[in-house]
Amino acid sequence: MQTLRGKKNGLPQFKLPLSPQDFYQYLVAAYAAEVENRDCKFSPAEPTLQRIWETAQFLTSDSPKFGLMMLGRPGNGKTTLMKAINRACWHLMRIGKIDPHSYGFQYTLDFGIPTYGAKELVEMAYSEDAEYKAIIDKPLIGIDDFGDEPMETQSYGKVLTPMRDIIEYRYSKQMFTMFSSNLDPKEISSKYGIRVADRLREMAQTIIFGDQESFRK
Repeated sequence: MQTLRGKKNGLPQFKLPLSPQDFYQYLVAAYAAEVENRDCKFSPAEPTLQRIWETAQFLTSDSPKFGLMMLGRPGNGKTTLMKAINRACWHLMRIGKIDPHSYGFQYTLDFGIPTYGAKELVEMAYSEDAEYKAIIDKPLIGIDDFGDEPMETQSYGKVLTPMRDIIEYRYSKQMFTMFSSNLDPKEISSKYGIRVADRLREMAQTIIFGDQESFRK
């Protein structure tokens, strides 16, 4: 039965071989480093630590979901957490705690969860940039400011829907994808349609960032 429940496309699932408590410690340290890299002081408030804990639990669990959706108002740490996940995983790879090849990477130097702006990806799709095709096929990626991009664009008279296409593609292949968005679930459904919203609910664990004041001063 376990074999029958396995991933139908054969791609490895992105789950970390650590306890939630252990990965939480790495993730807090990585989050602090991201904050301090911007010449800011990391003051670990309880809401932030709770979101880091929820993320650590998910990424070390056996959940069938293969993505993260971070929702909340601007400036409350969504992008920082996405970058912290990448930083923490890079550190774990360097110290031999995780093996990049087990997540679908052919070469160790290719490992990572790079973050791309949603508008940036749409512009790449419009220009038919070869890099765009390489990005959407990466085993692990993050999409920042999901929902800020135009829903449609035109190229040589052809209407393109890049973000919808990315979601459909990565959903079909069950490829790990992180999203940050200022939209709420109803706004996502309204913008992208019920089909895409349903895909996102199935593929991504949602973390709500609440209504705390923006960290940006």
